Amino acid sequence: MLTTLKHHTLLIVLLAILSAGCSPLVVPSAYQVPNVKEQGDVNLTVVTGVSALNVQAAVVPVKHLLLTSAYSNNIHHTLKGNIYNHTTFGIGYLTSPAKVQFGTLFIYGFGKSRDNSIDENEGNKIYHHTGVKYKDYQLQPYMNVKAGEHIDFYTGVRSSFIDTYAYDSNETSRKNPGNMFTAEPFLGMRLGFENLKIDYQFGIYKHKRTYVSSVSGDALLNMHIGLTYTVNWKKVFKL
Repeated sequence: MLTTLKHHTLLIVLLAILSAGCSPLVVPSAYQVPNVKEQGDVNLTVVTGVSALNVQAAVVPVKHLLLTSAYSNNIHHTLKGNIYNHTTFGIGYLTSPAKVQFGTLFIYGFGKSRDNSIDENEGNKIYHHTGVKYKDYQLQPYMNVKAGEHIDFYTGVRSSFIDTYAYDSNETSRKNPGNMFTAEPFLGMRLGFENLKIDYQFGIYKHKRTYVSSVSGDALLNMHIGLTYTVNWKKVFKL
């Protein structure tokens, strides 16, 4: 099992590094499919990938009700003077625990992105900047399949309407992304122990106006890997 974990982890990390070479102005965040099954479950997930660091929390306070929150921050770009952060809050419906379980999330988010760079031409420095703030509204139905004691798979589609505002750029070649709609099919796998698992996920994110340097834009592999931990507070406190 440990050998399988190592092989899968190395593959996902390599693909995530390759896909991170793209530079969308509005960076897609990790998918929110928390590892919760029943009332009382509390989940914390930390993954890294295209959106760098993504921290997610989820709870099932009463039967069938799912509440989520997430925060993304591109630490690598922030250290270089660039900015990307995104915060979301979600509410959804979760079916009863079963081998195949379904869920639907409605998510509201807001974020900002800023890309800074410096070019030198015959000793003269030329400063470039492009920034935008945005709000997004997401609908995400998903399915989770428990394939064994230590493994489960999930899949779904995240549909997002992104409302951009406060666009600012000194680059005439860079276009205001405007309002955008994306539909992202995704797949994921969780592998590990009952409470603690490694979480792999990848999807396809594409919209021609989400890209700073391209009019048409290529599909971006939205890939993340990390850890997810779940505990049931009702069982812990024996309620």
